[in-house]
Amino acid sequence: MIISMILVLVTQSNVGPIDAFRANEAAIHAKIEFTHQTGTIHQDEIVSGRIWTSGDHGMVVSQDYTVVGMWESNGNVQHTKSGLSVEAKKTLPEPKAGMFVPWKPDIEVLSGNGMSACYYVADKFMIEVEAREEPKCLDYGPFHFSLVSFKASLEKTFNKIKPVVKQGLRGGHPCEIEIYREGIGNTWIQHELAYDPAIGYLPRSIRTIFVQKGGSQAGSGVVNEMFLANAQITSGGGFVPTEWVRAYYLVNNFEATYPNYSDETVLKPAERHVSLSQFKVTKFEDLSPKASIRFANTENAYAISSPGGVVRLKDKARSLSLEQIKAIVGAKMTSKPKAALLSIDTAELHEFEGHGRRNWVVGALIGVGITILVAFIGFRIRARMLMLLGVLMVMPGCTGRSLPFVHLKAEFSRNKFIYDASLPELPIVLLVNNDGSVPIRVMSVNAGCSCRTVDQSHLPAVIQPGNIIRLPMVLQNKGSFDSDNYEIKFLTDHGALGVRVSLLAFPDQQISPSAVTLSALTDKEVAAFEFVHREVRDLQKPFGPTSRISFPASLRGKIVSVNEGRIAHSPEYVFRDMTYAVTIVDQSLGLHKAVIAAGSDDSHRTNLPVVWERFPFLSGIPGRVVLGKSPVRVFLRCDDQAVELLRIGSTPIGVKAHISGLRELTVSLDADAPGVIDGVIEVVTSSKLQERLRMPVVRYAPKLGDKAVSIVP
Repeated sequence: MIISMILVLVTQSNVGPIDAFRANEAAIHAKIEFTHQTGTIHQDEIVSGRIWTSGDHGMVVSQDYTVVGMWESNGNVQHTKSGLSVEAKKTLPEPKAGMFVPWKPDIEVLSGNGMSACYYVADKFMIEVEAREEPKCLDYGPFHFSLVSFKASLEKTFNKIKPVVKQGLRGGHPCEIEIYREGIGNTWIQHELAYDPAIGYLPRSIRTIFVQKGGSQAGSGVVNEMFLANAQITSGGGFVPTEWVRAYYLVNNFEATYPNYSDETVLKPAERHVSLSQFKVTKFEDLSPKASIRFANTENAYAISSPGGVVRLKDKARSLSLEQIKAIVGAKMTSKPKAALLSIDTAELHEFEGHGRRNWVVGALIGVGITILVAFIGFRIRARMLMLLGVLMVMPGCTGRSLPFVHLKAEFSRNKFIYDASLPELPIVLLVNNDGSVPIRVMSVNAGCSCRTVDQSHLPAVIQPGNIIRLPMVLQNKGSFDSDNYEIKFLTDHGALGVRVSLLAFPDQQISPSAVTLSALTDKEVAAFEFVHREVRDLQKPFGPTSRISFPASLRGKIVSVNEGRIAHSPEYVFRDMTYAVTIVDQSLGLHKAVIAAGSDDSHRTNLPVVWERFPFLSGIPGRVVLGKSPVRVFLRCDDQAVELLRIGSTPIGVKAHISGLRELTVSLDADAPGVIDGVIEVVTSSKLQERLRMPVVRYAPKLGDKAVSIVP
């Protein structure tokens, strides 16, 4: 049923593949063990298309970087454990002070419900909590196709870029394809994502191309490509990736080699041996949606590090869950931004002063001493020697000298403020100050990220010592600017000059979590969740009596708690957190999406998307049987694991069905089946609430018969 419901979801105008992906992820109820290996393969594996198939592809494995792990999910909370394999750990060098470690230590992570918790197994003492579901500490897992969560990439990397949407084949599988392209100076980046509807809209392939038109690698294309070979359905109806590979290679002179490039072009790597990472599931088991997801062992942890500070654990708990951690942290889950940093490092500011400008007092004393010495000697030697000593006195080194001092400082016209959260981007002005002793000609500016754009229409420009130029900038609204430091580089006639600029900006309102997904809801189940609406104001501007939250007809919400206070290190600003409890009142079956809106009007609004799925207490996976030449297996979908299939009640004419497992049904065609079938299979179950499972079954092959048969009891 999850497949058919997701297909219905993505056909609606206001719902896209990311919603379908979230719905699939929330319907995964499984526990897996996996390996993540790194090595090389021959380029022919990619060119020939064999990369789409299951297998090792002749990979020469680097045992130094083999990672083993476990991942489990009940649809709401995910739990990941990963670390180097035993064989890989044997190859590690002895750790030394200051040694760079290129691998991640053993780690355990819980994530879900708008937060995550990381626990480094070797450290044991501290649990690190973030107010985000996609933790920065995690590199490996079934959805970490490029050492970063795919969902985080969807929400951030491709945010605010309108894709080209089309249909096509990937590895022989029909896919919905999205193509994102952006240009950054002399480079362009293209992201190609192919979603496979047959496996819950998991990405069948991801290709990222980075082409640089200047520099030592001018025209070359760096390609990062993922190929999904296998995925398995879980008891919740969601699909989990079980085998995929990621190739990383170079294409020389990309645009000349592929002048008619399209997303269907098969690329040939420049290297004979291509770098490859392979993810493979080694053990799979289904989980109940009510399964308890928690850390394996936290009895040595003595504290929890949260956005609001460190919380000591009073009682030792052998195995903490995410809900327990949230209850312990309490109000400290609220982010408290640090103080705004200086616009430039003090040591960097005075780095060259000691070389170019000697102390004038020391120079004067040296000069006076030499003058006295010359006067004394002048009485005893000839005038010519006196003149020689006079020349020596004024030679460089005796007094101070002034060398050119080249230095830039920069700051934003406002580095601490509150902004409208509904704006897609923030305009701001960069003030650039020549803090040196010589004129500086600025040719171009690199803001370091495509999310920051500098207006360079007035460049090149010459900045005289002590003068300032104003450069308009646009910052993409990424949700928060929490004590961010930006590295901005200026290309000048004195070379490249780097400057740090700080910014501390607060959205006037924010909703946490940013999205809610509920799956595995039965037709009689009451579903509820909570969210926090934060508002930030100037100290002198009072809050209204309540926050302006609009609920759709399918949802009902109420305020359960209110928390107010000043923002740490920014006492001129105050916040108010209002926690809402929301109940889904819509009992209709299927996959749904609703939006909770916060704000005064359409032009000043922050939205919280809510996606949920309801299905009958007894249903099957898939939700409908489409018959062809091969038999179709159907799995019972029911939260009550004690419910089993007992016997076949009835079948349409031309359809055969038999119980092939306690919760499995196999359906096939009779030899004389009609060309068109539209009916229902009834199966008697051990359920006390609803005795029979009703499975729709269809066939459409009109050339084989001219009469449709329909049996609907």
